[in-house]
Amino acid sequence: MYQKENKREKLIVENVYHSHTYTIHTMITRIFSCPPTSYITRIIWFYTFVFAFLGLQPSSTFSQDSLLLRLEIEDDQTEKLSVLRQVIGANFYNNTDLADSCANIYLQISKSMSNDSIYGSAIIAKSTIKLVKTEYDSVFHYSQLALEKIDIKSYPLLRAKLLHVNALTHYYMGNYERSLEQNFESLKIREAESRPELEIKSLSNIAIVYERLKDYDNAILYNDKALSLCSDDDLYSIATFNNNTANILIIQERHHAAIEKLISANNSAIALNNKLLIVDTHTGLANAYLSLDNYSEAFSNAEKALSSSRLIDNKVKQISSLNIAGNINIKSGDYNKAILYLKEALQISIDNQIKETRINVYTNLSKAYQGLNDYRTSSRMKDSIIMMNSKVYQEEKIKIKEELNIKYETIKKDVLIKENQFYIEKQKNQNNLLKISAAFLLLIAATIFAYMTNRMKYNKKISSQKSELKTQRIEQLEQENKILAMSSMIEGQESERKRIAQDLHDGLGGLLATIKVKFGIIQKEIEELESMNVYKQTSNMIDDACAEVRKIAHNMMPDALSKLGIVSAIKDIADYTTDISIQVMDLGLGKLSETQEIMLYRVIQEFITNTRKHAEASQIIIQFSTDDQHTIIDLEDDGKGYNIKESQDKGLGLKSMESRINFINGHIEMDSKVGIGTTLHIQIPTENTSSIHTQ
Repeated sequence: MYQKENKREKLIVENVYHSHTYTIHTMITRIFSCPPTSYITRIIWFYTFVFAFLGLQPSSTFSQDSLLLRLEIEDDQTEKLSVLRQVIGANFYNNTDLADSCANIYLQISKSMSNDSIYGSAIIAKSTIKLVKTEYDSVFHYSQLALEKIDIKSYPLLRAKLLHVNALTHYYMGNYERSLEQNFESLKIREAESRPELEIKSLSNIAIVYERLKDYDNAILYNDKALSLCSDDDLYSIATFNNNTANILIIQERHHAAIEKLISANNSAIALNNKLLIVDTHTGLANAYLSLDNYSEAFSNAEKALSSSRLIDNKVKQISSLNIAGNINIKSGDYNKAILYLKEALQISIDNQIKETRINVYTNLSKAYQGLNDYRTSSRMKDSIIMMNSKVYQEEKIKIKEELNIKYETIKKDVLIKENQFYIEKQKNQNNLLKISAAFLLLIAATIFAYMTNRMKYNKKISSQKSELKTQRIEQLEQENKILAMSSMIEGQESERKRIAQDLHDGLGGLLATIKVKFGIIQKEIEELESMNVYKQTSNMIDDACAEVRKIAHNMMPDALSKLGIVSAIKDIADYTTDISIQVMDLGLGKLSETQEIMLYRVIQEFITNTRKHAEASQIIIQFSTDDQHTIIDLEDDGKGYNIKESQDKGLGLKSMESRINFINGHIEMDSKVGIGTTLHIQIPTENTSSIHTQ
């Protein structure tokens, strides 16, 4: 697992220089198409890929010496930059310190040329080297430098490159969410600039980050988006992205969909006569068919992969194909045949010193011998696995130790810098403190002098001031009494206004909303007006609305409620509401007072109104039930719902429902989930157990 993740870390490095004529996209797809076992292939493509970013090719020691000599004698600045780029490329990995030094010179020369584009490219080169050296703080430093020194608005693609480098850095640091943010911002710029070849790179990296987060659906989505931008004649890229998607589908155990993608990728690879890609697609198909227990198809594809890998003399691919073939025979019960394939894979691995896949071969050999009841040989294979794992562990331990030492030295260096800054700041603070202390002493002396002078004047006026203070105190008390009386009056007025606004919203608002629906029906069915009773009903409802306003003024209950009772009144609403289905279920109702019925009617009416306006629901269910002490009402809709935690402010309707239920000593609970709907649970004490608030 570690080896697979380590290789994926190397694959994420993307292009930060897009101007070179090397076919970067082809290199990306080749890197991504390599299966986890193809370590050597991935490393070769990885180095070639990075050098292409810089527009450079690796050079021999002899050519490098000649480049350094040329650098010393060259006077033309443009030519010097060209030489520096070549030296940086030649030492990008094997001598990063030299590459870093050359990047510094590159940065100084480009800065003196007053060309933001060249200067920005130099900063990106410097950032990329720091990324390779895992000096992540320096990467961010140079990115920020570019943002401060360069008119980024004039070079949007340069900004996209900077964001891209930052995204890679966050990825290496494990900040995957931040990496996604930077990648998406870079993608947005490239889309705005209509650069599909650059969009493909961003989309590919986004897919890889999602795969690392195990968000496989999004990984597939962005692989498909990258695929959609490929031209129809770019068969290699199409095959590669299909292959990448298939690998994720296999992880998701969506084997049929993976097979469909792999067959398409295989057809493209055959049309291109690309043996390496043919091997990869046949290998993927063998694994997919094996997962479906289709041993014949699995073995057929494994044999094809083995045949193609022998044609290109790729030892790693041969080991992988033989290992898969052996595993298929183990699953099908042909252990002797499995051992033949696996022994050949082991021999190739030993002869060519390829350790990466040897543990898998030993594991399958152990299973095969165990299937033949040869437990001694099986145990020997397991011992080999333990030894291999021990070596891997030691290598990983050494690598982690080296990484920790690098991080320690970096942190140590940062601490020293911060200590120096702290010392300088401390000296400044001490000097400032001395100045402040001297000024403070002078201020105290001046204050004492002023105090003594004013004290003498004060003693002369003290008697008259006492009299004035008494008078002021009396006036202050009178003023406070006036303010208190006015405050009480204002609060009473505001309370009454709030009550009237609440009643108008709950009563007249819901009724007029229903009237609107009825008029909509009249408008649609105007030709059948004579045979229908809709107009009369609507007219009566308008009369009811007018009556409702009068009843609010006199604090009376709704007319429909006083005539029919709470359950019948709600059923009446259900009957004349046509834009949504309302189902009323009466499982029993406790004894309620007139005030309780009014409050409950208003709450249910408000719920129905809110659902129709905002929820986009098709059905509301209202259930009345009772227990020994409570009347219980449950309301539920199948609307779009909302996130209660994110909804900080409550509207007038929801506040009104809560205040009305609280007024009759009831309890109300609301729950809502996005995409499911909203439920409301109300408990009201029956009349003999409740004590209604009085106002």
